Amino acid sequence: MQKYILPLIVLLIVLLIGTTINKSLLKYKENYILSTETEIRATPTPLRLPYGTITEFAYDQKDFLIFWIKVPDDASISLIENFTERIIGEKLTEDNNCDLGINGGFYLGNEKPLGLFYAKGKELGKATKSSIADVFVKLDLAGDVIITKLAPTNYNFTDFIFQTGPYIIPGNTRLRLARDETARRSLLGKDIQGHLYLINITNKKDLTGGPRLADLPILFWQLKEKGILALNEVANLDGGSASFFFARDKFGKLTLPSWAPVGSLLCIKLPN
Repeated sequence: MQKYILPLIVLLIVLLIGTTINKSLLKYKENYILSTETEIRATPTPLRLPYGTITEFAYDQKDFLIFWIKVPDDASISLIENFTERIIGEKLTEDNNCDLGINGGFYLGNEKPLGLFYAKGKELGKATKSSIADVFVKLDLAGDVIITKLAPTNYNFTDFIFQTGPYIIPGNTRLRLARDETARRSLLGKDIQGHLYLINITNKKDLTGGPRLADLPILFWQLKEKGILALNEVANLDGGSASFFFARDKFGKLTLPSWAPVGSLLCIKLPN
């Protein structure tokens, strides 16, 4: 009988340590997913998004939080590559003195972008045919952000351009995708006047989660119908663990940190 007592005690100790570590990790994850200088409560009411709006929206019997910012026309926008350095988003925004920030498009495990990526005069990835990454986000030298499904033939008059997707037009039809899952979503949108919007969508109760890609056209269509966020076109960016969203002003800041490195960052500086 005694020969079984020692292994049993060891097993109980291991289980106790494992439970303690798991609770600590869960607590860390919960605290890290949303870092803000505003106190976090069970309801999103106390949260404040500098320069933007937080909308609570119900879709398909799920409650989502939509963080969105209309970017001023005279803002300065740059695309920062992070495929090799793999610096966390918060440090990128701090080092580059960004007022607003959102992650860019997809990247591969070999520290390269998935598809076209051109910034600061360098081409780091070439255009590829993809049913998901079917759109290009471009900043021209006039300072206008363009969302287009046409691949460029050259980089004349181009500050930066990267491939991402899918391209979304708000409407009452789901996207047809071979694979899909629920995840936090980072997106760029434009309205009929051509104004640019930064958007992040999360679950209300779990800020690591969010809607399915296939549901986004209907979700944005319903928002438009309600006069909340009237967008004509939307480009999906990298999501899930690589989604990142940031805004700050003189009163404070709000960050939705990624829990994996972002491949690139759209850094926006606002006029004084």
